Parts: sequence; structure tokens; C-alpha cells
Amino acid sequence: MLYPNPFCFTKKFISVLLAAAALLSLCSCSGKSIKFGDDITQTTEAIPGLPSVETTQDKREFKDESGRTVCLVTGEIPQLSGGAGYPTDKINSALKLMFVHKSDEAKNNIKNAAEFMDSQSSEQPWSTKLTYELKYMDESIVSFLCNIYFSYFGPDTLVPSHTAVGVCVDMKTGEILNLLSFAGDEKDAARQQLIEIVQKKSVTGFYAGNTLTEEQLQLIADTFDENNFWYKDGVFSYFFDRATIAQNDSGYYVCELKPSDYSGILSLER
Repeated sequence: MLYPNPFCFTKKFISVLLAAAALLSLCSCSGKSIKFGDDITQTTEAIPGLPSVETTQDKREFKDESGRTVCLVTGEIPQLSGGAGYPTDKINSALKLMFVHKSDEAKNNIKNAAEFMDSQSSEQPWSTKLTYELKYMDESIVSFLCNIYFSYFGPDTLVPSHTAVGVCVDMKTGEILNLLSFAGDEKDAARQQLIEIVQKKSVTGFYAGNTLTEEQLQLIADTFDENNFWYKDGVFSYFFDRATIAQNDSGYYVCELKPSDYSGILSLER
């Protein structure tokens, strides 16, 4: 979702709510709870011959029946250049397509955004910005984390969201990868095993000193998204929105899936 539902809130209350969401986050022990906007970029040593990563700007506007822009989505999209033998054109097209697909979600909010702007006497569109952090790149894969910012009152008032999207691309084919791309033929079984690992790591790690309920563990399973990860040095970092299982929480919770966790389930040899 690019936009939460703002109705039944006043403009002042929404501003307070968004500011609070940007600040709140709880600590954990077996996993990590990260506030949106925290610097969690994982540096990696440059490998000679790899493409360089630059950023290009993109923008999409969504209008109501009167032609008024009611939803605005901007993005700082990573683009690869150089690096002999890599399908950079295909990789770049895949990264741009990911932005298009994500920004298309704004189409579902045109009516709500228009009604909200009218109710608030606002001339500013609902606004979203997507930025990408490079997590890892080698000869086989490149991994990014897409951070999402939003505001109900235009692009000048953007605040960090509590949602994010993982983007991992095959450096040899340009194919977008998810966690199950690293599984064998038994993807359904692998998915269930990964869910159980995440549940096990979260049960006492989500809240320091407190155990998640069976209902909360089931929510982790029900909302499991194999796209929500980044990769670095053998570790798949799976993350999910804390509000999924704790409505008043913000940020996202990260479970590090190490080789000892996923041995026999995932493999880098695809």
C-alpha cells in the first residue's frame, strides 16, 4: 500500500500521527527492529569489472475526472552502467518496471485522494517517494531495499513510511528474484519452511522479554511475502512491517536467515 486510509482524522491529528510513526520503534533480541530511515546500508567491497550504480529520477501523476493531479509518485531509481558482459539494459528495465508496478497502486487511491483534498481544502496531492539503497552486488546478484515515504499534503511534507520493498536482480539474466528463486523445485514446501523459521526467530525476538501469541505468529504466516528481503554475504534478511502484528508499532522487523537456518531450503546455486 502506498497510502494509509486518512479518513476520520483531522489534518492536525494526521500530522501528529505521522510524526510519531517516524519516531517509534521497539528493540528486539534475536532479530532487529529498524526505524524507517535508519542508515542500514550494508557496504560491500567493490569487485573489479562490476557495473557502477547511478540514480535516475522518475515521476508519475494520477489525475481525477477534472484533470486535477490527486496522486503523485516520484522515484530515485537505481540504474547500472559499465561492467562488460552484464545485461545492464535488461536489469535497468526491470528496475524501472518495478517502480511502475509499485506506483500503479496509486490508481486505487484516486477517488479517496480527491475526496480528501476537497475535505481539507488542499491543493496538494497525496504524494509518495521511492528511494533505493544498494545492499549488495557481486557477479551473480544485486540487492536493493526500496524505502517508501509519503504525505497526504504534497511532496514538500514527505515523512518516512513504515513500509519497504526488497528488490533483488539476477546479474546474469536481469530477472527479478524473490526468496523462492533460491529454492529448488519444491517451492511450496520451501515457503512453509521459511515461514516456520521466521516465526521461530520472531517468537521471542519481536518483543524483548515477551513472547508472541499464536494469533500473532499466524499473522506472520498469513502475510509472508517472499519479496521482502535483501541479501548480503550469504545472509538473507527477511523483513516485515511491525504493524502487521502490532498495530501501534512502526518500522519493520528483520529476521536474518543465515546459512545454518536455510541449509537444504535455499541455495545460491540456481
